Amino acid sequence: MKPDVEYLKQLLTAFQGAPNPTTDIRELEDAGLSIDDPKFEFHMMLLQDGGFVESESGAGGIGLSRSADGSIEWSVIPLRLTASGHEFAEAMGSSKVLQTLKKSFVGASISTMRDVAVAIFNVKVENQSGESSPESQRKRQAQLKALPDRILSVLSKKSTKIQMEELKESLPDIGDLPDSDWYAIINDLLSDGTIDAGVARSGIHNMIGAAYNIEITPKGRAWTKVDPKVKTIFCRQ
Repeated sequence: MKPDVEYLKQLLTAFQGAPNPTTDIRELEDAGLSIDDPKFEFHMMLLQDGGFVESESGAGGIGLSRSADGSIEWSVIPLRLTASGHEFAEAMGSSKVLQTLKKSFVGASISTMRDVAVAIFNVKVENQSGESSPESQRKRQAQLKALPDRILSVLSKKSTKIQMEELKESLPDIGDLPDSDWYAIINDLLSDGTIDAGVARSGIHNMIGAAYNIEITPKGRAWTKVDPKVKTIFCRQ
């Protein structure tokens, strides 16, 4: 069984729609979900594994137990969305997010779905925000100038592919840049052949709305070893 985008949305919406900070399987059933459906067990376990759903006590477990004959039983215990789960649920309420996931990420892992969903949703929010002050614009330009080399530096120290969330966490001083700026730089690095990554594009300009499985290429590793003064001369040409 693979993650089902529509079912995930239904399940996360049921958690969000709970009248109290916590919910339980009875309220989830009242929201139209069947605890006897294998999809329910499968997706609840995925949400727990991903850290998106937990018991109120946080002691582990979501009330699911399995008997010796293989049958399952659900205990009625308080359940809640984690902070990451709320972000996931909010993003899944976007029709653009759902369209992208169903078109390009069928069968993807739930962590990839979450990263892509939140990234696309954040770009949408940023596009609706107002203009920034001159000071913040100067700060943004300085961050944009430094970001390509900073990204390559982080990736050069990684032995495996990483996700956008991990990349941003590695650069906390630049983490407040809008996602659209991050993806513009990712697009430039992809075009230069210094990184490789999976991306989701949308819109008439085919802009990147999400990136995942990011890694540095041999060309990128070579670039990180170039003297900064040489880079400055090269970039001015």
